[in-house]
Amino acid sequence: MENLNPKKSLKTLNKENTAYTIKDNNLPDFEVRKSANAWWLDRGKVERLISSYKIQSTDKEACYYAGITINQLKYFRKTHAEFSSIKEACRQSLFLKARETIAREIPRNPEFALKFMERKKREEFGLRQEVRNNKPVIFSESYEERLKHAREKK
Repeated sequence: MENLNPKKSLKTLNKENTAYTIKDNNLPDFEVRKSANAWWLDRGKVERLISSYKIQSTDKEACYYAGITINQLKYFRKTHAEFSSIKEACRQSLFLKARETIAREIPRNPEFALKFMERKKREEFGLRQEVRNNKPVIFSESYEERLKHAREKK
C-alpha cells in the first residue's frame, strides 16, 4: 500500500485545477481555478477587476470595467473564496500609497507638513476654540503665523 502525503497530493490537485496565477508585488498570489466556459478564464477580465479594486471602485464599477455582471462576480467569489482577501488587500494599497506620498511630501512642503500635523496632532497643532455667547473664539495663533514658524524651522 502506498503512503501518500496529504499535503503533497493536495498541492498537486490544486495545480491541476488552476488555470493561471495572478502575481502582484503588493498582493498575495491568486490562483484562478479552471472551469468550463467561465468568464474568469479571460485573464484580462480578472486583472481589470483587481485593478479597479485598487482604486477603490465599487463592485458595480469594477464589474463594468471588467466587462462582467454582478451575478458573475458573486459566483466568482463563491468559487474563489480567497478572493475576498485579494479585494481587501487592493483596497488597502491605495491608503498605503497615500501615506507614502504624505511622508515623501512633508520634508519638501512646510504648508503640507503643518496641515498634516493639524490633523494628526490636534492637541498640539490644531486650532483651539471656545464658544462664548454662541460665538467661537479662537485661542491659537493664526494660520499665517503658524505657517511662518514652520517655514522658519525649515
